[in-house]
Amino acid sequence: MSKKYVATIMNRHYISENAFIFSVSHTVLGTLDEKNNIFKDRNGNEYLSIFDDTLMISEVPYGVTNLIPIENLKETLGQDMPLHEAIKEYEKQSKNRFYYVSKLNDGKIFYMSFNQDTIKQDMEARVMGENTSSDKATKSQSSTSKFLKEDFPMNPELASIITKIAEGAYSREELKEIRENLLEEANDIDQTIKYVDEKLTSDSKEDSNFMPKVKKSKININDIFNKVTKTLIAQDMPARRVIAEIARKELYPSKKQDAIILTGATGVGKTKLMELIAKYVDKPFIKVDSTQLTIAGYKGKDIEEVLWDLYEKCGRDKEKAENAIIFFDEIDKKGSPKKEDPSGQGVLNSLLTFIQGEEYTATPSVKDGTEQVKINTTNMTIILGGAFSDVYGDLNKKQKAGFVSKKEESKIKPTTEDFVEKAMMPGEFMGRTLVVRMNDLDVEAIKRIMLESDESAIRIQQEIFQMLGTKITFTNEYIDAIAEDAVKKKTGARGINTTIDESTWCAFDEISCNGGIYSEVIIGEETVKDPTKYQLIKRKARNGKIQCQ
Repeated sequence: MSKKYVATIMNRHYISENAFIFSVSHTVLGTLDEKNNIFKDRNGNEYLSIFDDTLMISEVPYGVTNLIPIENLKETLGQDMPLHEAIKEYEKQSKNRFYYVSKLNDGKIFYMSFNQDTIKQDMEARVMGENTSSDKATKSQSSTSKFLKEDFPMNPELASIITKIAEGAYSREELKEIRENLLEEANDIDQTIKYVDEKLTSDSKEDSNFMPKVKKSKININDIFNKVTKTLIAQDMPARRVIAEIARKELYPSKKQDAIILTGATGVGKTKLMELIAKYVDKPFIKVDSTQLTIAGYKGKDIEEVLWDLYEKCGRDKEKAENAIIFFDEIDKKGSPKKEDPSGQGVLNSLLTFIQGEEYTATPSVKDGTEQVKINTTNMTIILGGAFSDVYGDLNKKQKAGFVSKKEESKIKPTTEDFVEKAMMPGEFMGRTLVVRMNDLDVEAIKRIMLESDESAIRIQQEIFQMLGTKITFTNEYIDAIAEDAVKKKTGARGINTTIDESTWCAFDEISCNGGIYSEVIIGEETVKDPTKYQLIKRKARNGKIQCQ
């Protein structure tokens, strides 16, 4: 379901080359194509933003501005009222504004917003001060209306001055002279004088007065990245990209209507990355095995039941659940050539609605629905994980065959068509997702994981043996053997913990049963295949006795 907006359609009036006035035409409801930044009204008419530089060279006489999501309208107006009244109030506040928009020499779009009623009142006040009789006052008011209608409401000379000011073309002394000249004019220059005054009080020639207000993201990208990469090793670029995209979604909520597809082979850390990000941005996190999902009415798990699991995990806190990070793993297993496949493309199509934002009736069982709660997915951060081996396997073949240079290997990326053709993912589904590929793990990367991660199995064993009063030392040969075994088995980092546990259990058993006797145990390459082969070092004896801790 597309989000509904209320917007103002503007008429475009030519002032000079690359400079226009936009005046209000009418207010309308519609939807926004965020990818192309095109607004579509209920009749199917499409409009570009009045600040889109395409309109500078287009013959289209209309543009759109002041887009507000319907659900945010009352809050924006600062008044609690029925929706139909809020729309009327929005229209009332919009109709008296117009915009001067121009393209500067550096290609940037500059604009100023004016209130038509304020200009009209100022002009009438000036004329009224010069004409005391009611007849003269009436004539002056009609001449003011004529001016606003015929000369609307800025002449080319004034427009040129404003543009040059924005470009920084005038010195401070020249700005003062312009201000004095403007004060002598009896027309629509109050707003321009205000702008000149602001430029005169500015220490910089850059136009900061008319930039949008800066909204600080709640997510500190550097801070989150530094924390995540203490644990997740050899994935710096993918980790930073995902963190940045989530921060962007937080800053611009409607971006949440797109999902991130996190791709990569088994064991590269897709789940770990999302668990860590959720932890450090302080959001609930749930992982869903997509292979269990089916569309409603078929054997398997429904979306409504998944949302109930999330709701339970959040302590039945609805607000927390609606702002969670939800990770649909194994999404590549849902690719199917059949659009109606209830466990394949049917699920992907239902997830498309989920991604775009929809309200569901979450329940522990769709069959009986004994308990229910409404959960809206609009503000959720949705991640879709999968290996997509069919897609990347083809790219790897090209690399190995020498069609891609070593320099270009890291830059090669699959296209949307690759996912559609090779993974059988729906084109519409791929159009709502951003693909981030995690790095493959070679021997050196896995060695780094074992030695550098603050959650590595090596560090965990060191802490465990330290509790027994014994130092455990892993030789370089042991580290190499574990890494090579992980690459050979294609388990990535996932199998490291198990392999290290299996190769050290005998040493742990002996030291645990002989507390205080051994100061060190050395684990070598042979221990990988035979856990009984390790080297023990006893504590030094004093006065013929073993010194125990």
